[in-house]
Amino acid sequence: MYIGSNISYSLSEDIASGTATWMRVSGKPDPLSPHNITLNKEENSVGDHNNTKLTNQSKLNLGSVYSLTMKGIDAAGNESLPSTINDIAHIRSLDGNWFFQGAIMSVVWTFEGDPGSDGTTGTFAQGMQMGSKISNQEHGRYEIDFSSKPWTLSYSMINLDKAGLVYLNFRMKIIYVWSQGIKRNPKIGLMEK
Repeated sequence: MYIGSNISYSLSEDIASGTATWMRVSGKPDPLSPHNITLNKEENSVGDHNNTKLTNQSKLNLGSVYSLTMKGIDAAGNESLPSTINDIAHIRSLDGNWFFQGAIMSVVWTFEGDPGSDGTTGTFAQGMQMGSKISNQEHGRYEIDFSSKPWTLSYSMINLDKAGLVYLNFRMKIIYVWSQGIKRNPKIGLMEK
């Protein structure tokens, strides 16, 4: 699973040049594939490059599934064997505001991934609107598990004594999220469109 545009990789030595190539293999069409990215000097340096956005990263297509191949050439001109990861589904982050407009009320959720995380954990706030008034927002934490399908989003409310309804029923561009009933710590299935 690939959320956003950051990657992690490690180099055992400085390299003279390096490339990363995103190749669409399935999912939504991507007319710009393959995305060939030349690494800059800092990205070619020895060490761990964790949760890094490549300087020359082009925009990947939401809903596409890619393979990512990285390779490099050292100072002596020796080319590395390519390192490839297959079947990377590119989805959008939950960060931001999400809205549901019902016949009687509207609901707004604000998701924010934990700093330095890959977007699979974070905090959220939920507010309900009936007419022109928005209820006090309820706050909680969420975690997304992509280890099996359907994916799950688990959440917990911070103030468990507060009466309220947690109603997550909205349609994202790439992912459906649904919940049934009133529960305080459920898991919600996420399914690819």
